[in-house]
Amino acid sequence: MNLRTVGQLSTFRPFRKIGNFLNLNFSDYSQEGRMNVVLARALVEGRCKSREILYSSIGLSFWGQVDARSGKVISNTHPLSGRTIGDKILAIPSGVGSCTGSQVLLELLLNGNGPAGIITACPDPILAISSVVASEIFGVSPIPILSLNDENAFESIRNFDTGSIEDNRIVFDDREEVMYDAIVDNLKLEEKDVRLL
Repeated sequence: MNLRTVGQLSTFRPFRKIGNFLNLNFSDYSQEGRMNVVLARALVEGRCKSREILYSSIGLSFWGQVDARSGKVISNTHPLSGRTIGDKILAIPSGVGSCTGSQVLLELLLNGNGPAGIITACPDPILAISSVVASEIFGVSPIPILSLNDENAFESIRNFDTGSIEDNRIVFDDREEVMYDAIVDNLKLEEKDVRLL
């Protein structure tokens, strides 16, 4: 067996593209066409298209705060209480608690009620290991787990309702289109710019 270390996470090969680490500087926040794209640190690469984003500024403990069968947040004190995380992009600052939370996340992935992807403010190898084990041991498609490494960038996610994850990129595909149109509507071209068009 070939053991390798990726950041703080030790893994056995042949895991799927774990560790294409990119540091996010919010200057990397850029527009591609009419959608905003943010580069992130991919603990587990993968893809999910146009999913609802469930954002919380409070970390989530999968052990005790999430029902392992349904994916429903059962903690009455958590901001996501009553919401179901299944097939959504879960944006939380980090997981809370010990490695037992990874068992619950693994169970959710195996029963089809896990999130489509997870975005965190800081790297969380305990959450990442669930996706890796689901893929490598049980043959379930891994879910992407990304870290922004920047609390301010993470907090900006609250402004978006839907998005996609494409390996180490987060593509926000709502609201920004309206903001982009508003900027274009207020744009006044000088005469020399009009001639160039």
